[in-house]
Amino acid sequence: MEKLPNHKDVVIYLQQMFLDYTKRVANCQSLSSNSLLVKQINENIQLNIYEKITPAMIADNLQMNCSYLCTHFKRETGKTITEFINELKINEGKRLLKTKQIPLINIAIQLGYSSQSYFQRVFKKFTGMTPVEYRNQLQ
Repeated sequence: MEKLPNHKDVVIYLQQMFLDYTKRVANCQSLSSNSLLVKQINENIQLNIYEKITPAMIADNLQMNCSYLCTHFKRETGKTITEFINELKINEGKRLLKTKQIPLINIAIQLGYSSQSYFQRVFKKFTGMTPVEYRNQLQ
């Protein structure tokens, strides 16, 4: 914020931060389950969104059986944990794509994807367009 040239830009920046925060809170509450375990899984994913994360890692963090965790999550939400992880990562990727300065490869790495091409495939699966098409649409 110190680098922003004037008061107006600081206000705009703070508004964007607030909107980003409210979207993240909404994401946390977007699951249609009241299960404490589902909420713990969601929280674990949110805390590790910028890392490679798998159902096994979540199970390890929660000290639970991975198979039970996956079955419970699917029964409660209708989604697999992996689908949900990718959904959250793609939503974060969309937010990052709004920043023109961040190269696509950096976004893919930042979100814990093994390669840019894998990130592009997952992005297209969830949005129907490539990350570049999405970024160009924003202009």
